[in-house]
Amino acid sequence: MNTLSSITNLPIDLGRTVEQPTYTNNRFNYISGLMIMALNKVRHKVQGYTSARGFRFEDTDRVINYDLRVVKRWMDYLENYESGAANLEHKNILELGPGMDLGIGLIMLAGGANKYNALDVHNLVRNAPDSFYNALFEYLEKDQLLKAEVEQLKVQLEAFNKKNNDRLNYLVRKDFDLSVFEENSIDLFVSNSAFQQFDNPAKTIQQISHLARPGAYFVALVDLKTHTRWIRERDPLNIYRYPDFLYNALKFKGSQNRVRPYEFKQMLNDNGWGNVKIELRSKLDKKYLDAVQSSLLTRFDVTEAQMEALTFVICAKKNN
Repeated sequence: MNTLSSITNLPIDLGRTVEQPTYTNNRFNYISGLMIMALNKVRHKVQGYTSARGFRFEDTDRVINYDLRVVKRWMDYLENYESGAANLEHKNILELGPGMDLGIGLIMLAGGANKYNALDVHNLVRNAPDSFYNALFEYLEKDQLLKAEVEQLKVQLEAFNKKNNDRLNYLVRKDFDLSVFEENSIDLFVSNSAFQQFDNPAKTIQQISHLARPGAYFVALVDLKTHTRWIRERDPLNIYRYPDFLYNALKFKGSQNRVRPYEFKQMLNDNGWGNVKIELRSKLDKKYLDAVQSSLLTRFDVTEAQMEALTFVICAKKNN
């Protein structure tokens, strides 16, 4: 069995309820969240955006497992969405916001993809050590069917390191302008916990729609909860408490855009994507939600906003 189809035997985690405190002091959480956002803005202004996950490359096995699981999750959701959609053979792929390393791209190339493209605002992969890639290649070589392919992956990584992108194409643009890619050239768009941080998701979806070939697929995991440490555990909907003028004043590059699932779906529909499906991966405890709902900004205190949703996966197919 090919490594790409046997990454993990874990099932997709759908509809998981996240336990939250049953008692919530809304005033305290409002003030605490405000202070934390202000401190975070100062910190990011000084340090910049340096990490997209909470563990280091020294934990090599965990990093490899993370990349494998991300690909596995996309493939599982695509196959559930439409039979055969998870086939990577000969596909040109574009990942939006790839994160800390090129492991995902190398895994998808090993799975038969023709070309892996990625675009990010921050050049985070520059810190990925050779030891990580060597360990990843060793893991893939455990599958006899991939030994020859791994040699080609090494060639692609070396070409990338020499700034000679070929099948492994990683670009960094502060403006996140996707027009650098050729129109009607992409078969599959993927994203993992990044869409919630795009400054202008409507523009991003409009641009990928020009890049998509007829019948192209889109799959993205979106994380809607507050990301700031401490407050995210106590009050995961904290970012939805503040009026736009105040929230925007404390935003920085990488802050969440507060776009809800129905809005993502509408953006895709408006740009020629069909059969848009949303699956909740994790949702809030009802006691917590009931305690905070009335203290949220008015536009989030409505049924269509689905404030119980913490993370979700959205799949779509480009109309012919």
